[in-house]
Amino acid sequence: MMKRLIYIAIFSLLLFSCKEDIQHAEKIDSYPEIYPDYIGVTIPMNIAPLNFTVDSSDYSSLELKILAGNEVAFQEEYKNNIDIPQSAWQDLLAKNCSDSIQFEVSVKKADQWFQYKPFSMYVSPDSIDYGIVYRLISPGYETYSKMGIYERELSGYNQRPLFENTQVTKSCVNCHTFNRGNPQQQSIHIRGAQGATIIKTNGETKILESANDSILASCMYPFWHPSGKYIAYSTNKVRQTFHTTATDLIETFDEASDLLVYDIENNTLLTSDLISGSSFETFPAFSADGKTLYFASAAHKDLPRELKETFYNICSISFDPETGIFGNKVDTVVNLAIDRKSATLPRASYDGKYLMYNKINYGSFPMYHTDADLWLLDLNSGETRPLNEVNSAYSDGYHNWSSNSRWFVFESRRDGDLFARPYFSHIDENGNVGKPFMLPQQNPDEYYQDLFYAYNTVEFVTGKVPFNARKVEKELMQPDREEMLFERK
Repeated sequence: MMKRLIYIAIFSLLLFSCKEDIQHAEKIDSYPEIYPDYIGVTIPMNIAPLNFTVDSSDYSSLELKILAGNEVAFQEEYKNNIDIPQSAWQDLLAKNCSDSIQFEVSVKKADQWFQYKPFSMYVSPDSIDYGIVYRLISPGYETYSKMGIYERELSGYNQRPLFENTQVTKSCVNCHTFNRGNPQQQSIHIRGAQGATIIKTNGETKILESANDSILASCMYPFWHPSGKYIAYSTNKVRQTFHTTATDLIETFDEASDLLVYDIENNTLLTSDLISGSSFETFPAFSADGKTLYFASAAHKDLPRELKETFYNICSISFDPETGIFGNKVDTVVNLAIDRKSATLPRASYDGKYLMYNKINYGSFPMYHTDADLWLLDLNSGETRPLNEVNSAYSDGYHNWSSNSRWFVFESRRDGDLFARPYFSHIDENGNVGKPFMLPQQNPDEYYQDLFYAYNTVEFVTGKVPFNARKVEKELMQPDREEMLFERK
């Protein structure tokens, strides 16, 4: 009993001494260098803990203190990686919604504590969707290798595979999308000998053959109509070439491309001469009301010889969802070709306010262009501007909106140049955009340093995705496919 009391006394004395040392820590008039950079970000009230590592190798321990108002809401000492308990974090965000929380980081070097300048995170009352779905793929793209479509919840760290290409020999899984994040309405494309377009809606799954003699190739780059009755696709002859420079390694381009809209109920691909002719048309996206189809379009060029002379604009054509008939003219929404630049990947917010797109020097594929930046068009005023709040010196693009149009996700190569990672940013009702933050991980330094796959085509989902991979695998091995019909209107 006496020994136990002595041990408790010694422990209490050491703990008190440690706290006394921290209270007398020497102040450093600079923010800590942390990975990922979460300093000054706006975060949703239902996001996973934003753990981080302090980029310094000469400290023996560190302390994190989180303050809400003038009160200490969380305090813990660590050896290196800061790992905030999920329950404590969720409770902290719930109690401080619509307010800022302050982080104080202190490090111990030798026998002296040093306290960095505190930094804040603002907790937005705008919630983010349940999760994201994305492809993980080798950044080289020379071969299919191993890849898959994965789901990740955003309030925690759980990731699960929906479908991996190892389930079907020599296949490529890609072009997944959901209707405004609705996991019950999904489209996924499989390339290869057992290739097919998989569409799930109204509880029914269809395994379809989208390629036929009337179109260029299989359906790609899908985008759901808000009614759930249609899916817009492009059909593309995709080619690749390789640069000899260290900055832009791979070049992807379309040798030819057209637009199609799939009428799900009538199993028919619809098109018009205005969107499937001599020009290049790609990356379709419906407007919030479903009455306009946006897309990227460029004049026909001799590729790859004239690749650096190929400039895309954002264009639009009206669409009648009652009849499936397209309008009689194509309008130019964003004209960058006049300045010998490209506008590509249009994505309209679901509240009808904005159109986000990529600006690049040429072509339509932004991910391996270090010049790729995000731009925002106000659909009411017609004003367009670069999103300087989120853009970096590296490629930023392949963006998508959350279901409430208050968050957007995009892929960026700023973290290591070669591997694209997901970043999230908030946009309020007045169009103010917050500093982006990287997808949280329990141990981000270890996770991202060890991950030799790039994130690709990140989409929001509002709930867990029902996907029976074994059933799909079995059906893909069957030779028969229902072929999509074709109609030109």
